Amino acid sequence: MMVDAIIRGMKPIATDNYDFERLITDGYAYVDKTDMLWKLANGKNGTLFFISRPRRFGKSLMLSTFKYLFQGKKKLFKGLKIEKKRWNWSQTYPVIELNMRKTSAPTIDALERNLWKVARDVAHEYGLFVRWRECGNSGAAFSDTLEAMAKKHGRFVLLIDEYDVPLQKFLRTGKIGEARELLHDFYGGIKDNVGAIRFMMMT
Repeated sequence: MMVDAIIRGMKPIATDNYDFERLITDGYAYVDKTDMLWKLANGKNGTLFFISRPRRFGKSLMLSTFKYLFQGKKKLFKGLKIEKKRWNWSQTYPVIELNMRKTSAPTIDALERNLWKVARDVAHEYGLFVRWRECGNSGAAFSDTLEAMAKKHGRFVLLIDEYDVPLQKFLRTGKIGEARELLHDFYGGIKDNVGAIRFMMMT
């Protein structure tokens, strides 16, 4: 009977929810790792991070948690370990979220168009006027967009999920090199604007 009582008192466990806000507000169980996330986010150990882990290890939820942290959504973190840490909740940053799964395409040309769309979508979301370079590729377009973002909004946060998924379509084709080169140039736009990035996490 004691076991039954414990089970009845447990919060439900989410299996298909990767959004931190929904997880908290809908009353799902959350394994509190915010003290560890704080160590990455406070800026004392660097600002650019890459984490490669197997699927279903909570990478997307982690990125979502970072988003709300940098947006200053203090109420969502009530009772969590980060409450005891020094964190300036009034200092917020615009957050660019990229799920690279959405750029996956069957051809190199289609992948290039999808990467270009990422740059245009970010510009549209943040009301940016971007002087894209003539004959520029998607990497140049993304670099120009991040530069415009910094000029209008100052420092920003960049969260990239599923960074390598666009390559998967080309693993068994002779086009893997071309796909890798496209992504190399696209991610190169980050390096061009690293000074404007308050925090970046790529998984």
